[in-house]
Amino acid sequence: MASDLSDRAYRLLTEDDDEGRACEAISDDACVEAPVNYLRNAGNGAATKLAEQVASPGVV
Repeated sequence: MASDLSDRAYRLLTEDDDEGRACEAISDDACVEAPVNYLRNAGNGAATKLAEQVASPGVV
């Protein structure tokens, strides 16, 4: 279920219908984890940017 959801979100965000390019240079096990890791990385970037904006001196 979660893997299916992450796969759909990954394809929506990257518009990538061909996994061959992304998975060409990595193992099959790593290719399965690529969508989840992409979403984690994107979420981390968004949270970091939000934290920087909240903590900036111009907010107060």
